Amino acid sequence: MTFLEWNNIIAEYFFNPDRAGKNVHLFISKQELISFGRKYAEDGESDDDIWIDFLTSLRINLAGCPKSDNIFEKAARAAERWRQGGYQRLDGKSQEFPPYISCLVFSVLPLLEIQGDYNTNNYYDRMEDFILQNKFYEFGSKPKKLQNLRNKLKIIDSLWEGLSHWANVRMNGGLGNFKAISFSNKGWKFVGKPLSQCILSPTSIRKLPEFFYRASLTPKSFYSDDFFKDLLVDKGMQWLGLRSDTIELIRKGNKDEIGKTVIEMVKTEFWQWIGEQHQITLKGEVERIIRTQTVVPLKLQFKHNHNGEILFSYRANYQSDPPRDLKLGNFEDIYQNEHWSKTLSLDFSDSRELTDYTNKWKAVSTFREMRLFINGRHFQLGSQFWIETVKLSRIDEMYLLCKNSIRDRVKNWCENGCLEFKDYSALINLPQGYSLFWFRRPNISHPDFEMLTIFSEKSIIIREGTGLKVGYNSFLDELLPEVELLNAEGDEYIFMEYQDGNEQILLDKHPDVGGVWCLPLDVRVGVPFSIKLEGEVIEGIQRNYEIVRPYIGDLRNDKVPKRNGFGVKVDDNVYFQGNLIQGIAEPTQLADRNPFTPSNKWSLTKRDSTPFQVSTLLSWLVAVGKSSVADFNHVFELIYHQSFPEKQTDLQHKRRSSLNLLDYLGYIDYDYLTGKILALPPKLITIPADKGRRALLIGCYTESLLRAISEYCDLNPQDIGLVITKQSGQNFELLLPARILFECNKISVLENLARTVSISFDEWYILKLKAMLPALLDYKEFLLNSCPSPSWDGVDIDQKIFALNSLTFQSATSFDRSFELVECRPRYVTEYGLWISGNYYNVEKNWGKYLFLHHHSEKLPTYDHQLVLAGTGKVFRNDTDLAIPAQLPLPKLYARIIMQLTGEAPEFKQLELTGKRMGYNIYRNIKGSFIENLFKFKLNIDIEIIHHPL
Repeated sequence: MTFLEWNNIIAEYFFNPDRAGKNVHLFISKQELISFGRKYAEDGESDDDIWIDFLTSLRINLAGCPKSDNIFEKAARAAERWRQGGYQRLDGKSQEFPPYISCLVFSVLPLLEIQGDYNTNNYYDRMEDFILQNKFYEFGSKPKKLQNLRNKLKIIDSLWEGLSHWANVRMNGGLGNFKAISFSNKGWKFVGKPLSQCILSPTSIRKLPEFFYRASLTPKSFYSDDFFKDLLVDKGMQWLGLRSDTIELIRKGNKDEIGKTVIEMVKTEFWQWIGEQHQITLKGEVERIIRTQTVVPLKLQFKHNHNGEILFSYRANYQSDPPRDLKLGNFEDIYQNEHWSKTLSLDFSDSRELTDYTNKWKAVSTFREMRLFINGRHFQLGSQFWIETVKLSRIDEMYLLCKNSIRDRVKNWCENGCLEFKDYSALINLPQGYSLFWFRRPNISHPDFEMLTIFSEKSIIIREGTGLKVGYNSFLDELLPEVELLNAEGDEYIFMEYQDGNEQILLDKHPDVGGVWCLPLDVRVGVPFSIKLEGEVIEGIQRNYEIVRPYIGDLRNDKVPKRNGFGVKVDDNVYFQGNLIQGIAEPTQLADRNPFTPSNKWSLTKRDSTPFQVSTLLSWLVAVGKSSVADFNHVFELIYHQSFPEKQTDLQHKRRSSLNLLDYLGYIDYDYLTGKILALPPKLITIPADKGRRALLIGCYTESLLRAISEYCDLNPQDIGLVITKQSGQNFELLLPARILFECNKISVLENLARTVSISFDEWYILKLKAMLPALLDYKEFLLNSCPSPSWDGVDIDQKIFALNSLTFQSATSFDRSFELVECRPRYVTEYGLWISGNYYNVEKNWGKYLFLHHHSEKLPTYDHQLVLAGTGKVFRNDTDLAIPAQLPLPKLYARIIMQLTGEAPEFKQLELTGKRMGYNIYRNIKGSFIENLFKFKLNIDIEIIHHPL
């Protein structure tokens, strides 16, 4: 490969959209470089051949480079030529990445590949040994002469800053952040740059979560620099594999720049740690990472009333989604939002630990001689409580609870170092041996307590928990983000400046939270802007932000994997892909056409005048295009809190139900195994009708699309009717979009509508989907014809079995391996397995439930000896409605067909149909024969007929 080909392959590994906003270190081993080249190598090339090809590309570099130049000089020339091309082109060709990244990587390699008894800053001896070991000659020298790079790092010193400017400023951090660390110590001035990239190896960094857990640390809790220093000195070699000379640098702490850098890197990783401990285990012959423990902080909080009484309690503060059945101590149903539990009514204690042994979670409050509190509105939890925090605010009111042993030193600082101060130590119920102080606007740091440090360096960020993020630093034009100034003093002026001019708009301060500013409601859409501090220069990286609107044209089915009727990815001619169906028979050969083509004619009786407003959640799905479950959960809760502030209960269930229903209604494609969510393009399909022809809009839509549709219908009022209907009350609270229906007499009208507004139309979509449906016993045969999967036997994770009487998964110490459905959660995504005759098969949950139900149910006699019909006593219908237990959701395509027959999500009701009360999903206005055949001949389940309303 050429020099630029190698450079760009390496650059794309380090800098890509998945690294947006994350710190990048140019740490890569020789073997990893070879693995990159292997993808492009010719057959028969060895690892040595690929490695030599890489080194040769560096020696040759760009065409026209003098042969006498060493590789650092060549890298500097390449950088200069790229600058002359306006950072866009190089030698007349487009060049996206800086053309010297591979050279910077080369400068780091000696520190990784040459081990031995070297001092940490002994760079050049390692470089010489590396050159000798790899026979790295000067290009074109005769006789061959090894390159001399001793004391030549100065040549590429500016390239580190150049890479930082490219990544952080020109690319706005969208491919990753890069920091060129500068050292004041002359001994580190040049060698410190490559050394800073690998002072902590990726192996050591990957071990840090385990390191924190073994040290009994609690996430999001305050620990001093000296604490981290002592911990690294004590356990760094044993637990992280650090070198002894690195430990000595760490021991010096702030007296050594490299040691200080290591401590800062570890602290940065600590603040990103979510409290999980993992281990690698073998599942069959494959290594799997499983979550073994989770620890979260238990934050103390209090409120005080007008009677002079203080009341303490706690909240768990988590960063990863807790199990729905989490039970901390005696507290159940504790979830309030994605980061905080509900209030846990416990009296103050110096330390507390609440444990859930089943889910392996614990919430910990460790002993501290000092605790800071800030008002709960900072965490979007309302203003009733004051909640424990770890950071001193220079603006807002705060409380400080401390042991009386340090009372005088703390009180002296409050009196002399804060603008306002009050002593609340006389409050009733204050713990014995403690004092409580209120203060505001501290102006000096406490000399003895690091927690009471005033930091002067300011930075601008987007406030956590605000804004609907649709990309790196881009947000939807609904629910705008808020701007936070870290270490604000309170008298600053923040303004925004558009990139296309010098217009500056002063931002308004947040009415309730200090250090936070609000964007104007009329912020321009699609124009990047920066946020600046008037009269001051913000150190570090200045970001550009953008407010966007959803664009339906970006949605395509070809972004979705092709799947068969089981939902398995295929490369066949018959498949469904998003809301596209391929390979199904001609429409004239499809059965069940009658409900779609009634003989009665439609006529307009009343013009629908329902004002349309697109669901904010749907707009976000369109704008983001592709998202994850974690992103969806965050956005759902943010919108829900704004829409229904008085109904903050059972959010985990609501957001999960919303995600599934959006999938079944055809707005998105949700792959629960990977956690990926893809918004689907709009599509017009016909559905059953009592008269005329009826059509449903599936896929996503935007306000502009609805406006175009409405305009078409207004121009053709006698030909077509538009009906926009909100989902039923409980489903409306799931943030589901409105149903868009059309009524007419001629298919040509629907075809013309689709052409006019540029969406696809499929007259027989539902019948094609029905033709794709596999039967239940086909799925069983599919499993038995596949290779059994390794089970989780012997691994310390909780395995639950499906209980037929309750239709729920329950913990069990043993289970029947002849036919048993099992649920386990080794890490993040829940996995399901079905034991059949002693063999274990990974299954899709809903298919597994119906197989289990069919296997254990009484079989009914039929006229067809090939039809094995099970009388489950679980599914019921009357003339128009269908009742399915909520714990028994249908497989994906079945659910899609039933919901898209009407475009309505099912109504949830508690009913007593089997002698005990349980939850059912009620599907309304479903034609009996269509559903009867679906269940009988596809799912092999008998539906029980009832003659009263559901």
